[in-house]
Amino acid sequence: MPSSSTRSSWNRRSFLRSMGAAVLGASALPGALAGCSGDAARPTGERKAIVIGSGFGGAVAALRLAEAGVRVTLLERGMAWPIEDDGDTFSLSLNADRRSTWLRDRTVAPLGPAFRIERHLGVLAREDFDTMKVYTGAGLGGGSLVYGCMTVQPTEAIFQRVFGSDLSWSSMDGHWFPLVRRMLGAEPVPQDIFEAPFYEMSQRFAETCMDAGVRTELIDLATDWAVVRAEMEGARRPSAILGELLYGGNSGYKNSLDRTYLEAAAATGFLEVRTQHEVVRIDRSQRGTWIADVQVLEADGSVASTDTFEADMLFLGAGSLGTTRLLLRMQREGRLVGLPNTLGEQWGANGNAMFMRSNLRFGTGRMQANPPIMAAFDLDNPHTAIVVENAPFPIGFDCNCLLQLAVSDDPQRGRLELDDRGESLQLEWPEHSHEATLRAVEDFATRMEAHDGGTLGHPWLREVTKDFTYHPLGGAAMNHVCDTFGRVAGEPGLYVVDSALIPGNTACSNPSLAIAAVAERALDTIVRQDLRRLG
Repeated sequence: MPSSSTRSSWNRRSFLRSMGAAVLGASALPGALAGCSGDAARPTGERKAIVIGSGFGGAVAALRLAEAGVRVTLLERGMAWPIEDDGDTFSLSLNADRRSTWLRDRTVAPLGPAFRIERHLGVLAREDFDTMKVYTGAGLGGGSLVYGCMTVQPTEAIFQRVFGSDLSWSSMDGHWFPLVRRMLGAEPVPQDIFEAPFYEMSQRFAETCMDAGVRTELIDLATDWAVVRAEMEGARRPSAILGELLYGGNSGYKNSLDRTYLEAAAATGFLEVRTQHEVVRIDRSQRGTWIADVQVLEADGSVASTDTFEADMLFLGAGSLGTTRLLLRMQREGRLVGLPNTLGEQWGANGNAMFMRSNLRFGTGRMQANPPIMAAFDLDNPHTAIVVENAPFPIGFDCNCLLQLAVSDDPQRGRLELDDRGESLQLEWPEHSHEATLRAVEDFATRMEAHDGGTLGHPWLREVTKDFTYHPLGGAAMNHVCDTFGRVAGEPGLYVVDSALIPGNTACSNPSLAIAAVAERALDTIVRQDLRRLG
């Protein structure tokens, strides 16, 4: 995809504003897009599809179906967040307001104080279970609004260990991973930006890893580096260089899904987006079509109205928790008679563990910029393979510390289920389930300490944080509930195309690339085979 400096910012802003207006009725696409029907062949006539969710699975499904001439209705629970010229679209991290958090009266960021806020359809959501806190994105673009742009590809050996024969490494490596990177404009940080003072923490981290014999890599990031450079030069309001990430990037440095996949889908003329539409129930009609019942939300989360949508095909992209919840409710009602009892299983946290190393012998910079540009690949760790990502800790003074997130190929799996009343989602997850990952983190930190003096822990983060995840995966996993193309067993026309399809782990990598690549692979087959068969 071209950078935002060459794409039409007018079209994008108009498109996103129209998505927000879609709450009140049918989405009115901007004039530049309304007349576009696209050049794709239309083997399906007036076939219709519902896509629930606009994250890395839902956005892919919306684009590829629209390109094939399918009339797509995209239902997203959150709001649209167009990047405005005044640089005030998203909440700031250190002075968080209601835009930050999904329907809470306090912020829920994993670090720092909790700010009192008004209940609002903010961008960062968290669901709390007894032994795990699960973070997700909420808004048009899903998790891409709040993630770190990290488009990390697994290594072949660990990928094959995790996925076995379910997915072909050669096709993923040769086609699907590169396709997603192109769509997201993902590439490593340019050398001049890496050498800037804003990334001093990454420069020091690379030096320590080199001394310790651990390989580092400047990873691919779905980032508009021209925007980051403009921030550094004072031509754009600072966002990335201030470390703003968790609540969105006000400068537009993130190549988020609303500005890539969904913008391309809108250009076909076959996409209708309904924001602030939360799907509460799905069903199959007597005619064999699929139905989605929704609550239309006000900005404070109250229900303004209800509505029902119907289509030939239904694509679930509401995330690991959202998609699994909808399927479990349908199963509880006896509407998924052919579904195996493995629904809800194969849930995992992608081996997430956050930790801080403090009291380093060198400075790490007063300004610590986003996105995280570097990772250490400690794949021969004696406890379990981990990839350690160097995250910023932007507090305005030099803390002599490094905040880091580890992802591992931890085999621990849990199970999602509904409570006895069939209302609340519950997670069965062992309390001490991260031992291999925690031991690996401690081993990594000890080796680093020998070269930079850094100690594990900090007043802000006294121990390894392991009871949370940014990367929930599974619940409707391939070869358990669906095939590898997301087809739900025994339910023609029903598909899972998001993180729920991935069985608990993406092989020591952030999951966005894998989720989108698996979805691209699935939609390619669905468009070629299923559209004709269902027709």
